[in-house]
Amino acid sequence: MVVRGSGGLGKSALAVRAGHRLAERFPDGRLRVAFRAFDHSARTRTAGDVVPGLLSSLGVPADEQPSGVDDRSALLRSLLAERRVLIVLDDVPDADSVRALRPASPGSATLVTTRRVLSGLVALDGARELVLEPFEEGEGLEPAASGARPGRRCRGRGGRGRGGGGAAGGACAAGGRWPCASPPHRCSPRTGRP
Repeated sequence: MVVRGSGGLGKSALAVRAGHRLAERFPDGRLRVAFRAFDHSARTRTAGDVVPGLLSSLGVPADEQPSGVDDRSALLRSLLAERRVLIVLDDVPDADSVRALRPASPGSATLVTTRRVLSGLVALDGARELVLEPFEEGEGLEPAASGARPGRRCRGRGGRGRGGGGAAGGACAAGGRWPCASPPHRCSPRTGRP
């Protein structure tokens, strides 16, 4: 699942909330990586920068990790192969960063937040996309029944969810595979339903 939208719309908060709501489905843990792609006070992290931390989180000491990014990514995938883990990749710069870290096991899932269009993940890898947009003037006077933050609207592509944490939760519940796309929907700001 890819959650996309401009800064300040609540993508990271939605991903964290979905992770908490889905904890039972991922009994082997939840991992979160902040790429800082749009944090102007810090350098954007690459997959090579974050894999060592993920491996450490899974119990592999730094001195026992392979030296190359590809080898580290392969070790990460093998460690996740028998586990049910949710990986939240926050503020991702590009599709390649996701591909390097996404577990292949059906029991695991990846939830991505970004400001960029990652059409390759949607078109080539079958990811579902949830687009968060600000409400237009006059909208957003009441909190959305879907649990989305007031002042926000969502539009999904390929999702079956109803917006807010439900859409992200439904996508993550499908596991590590990206489910097949279905028609786009837009959630009403008042009802949270398409």
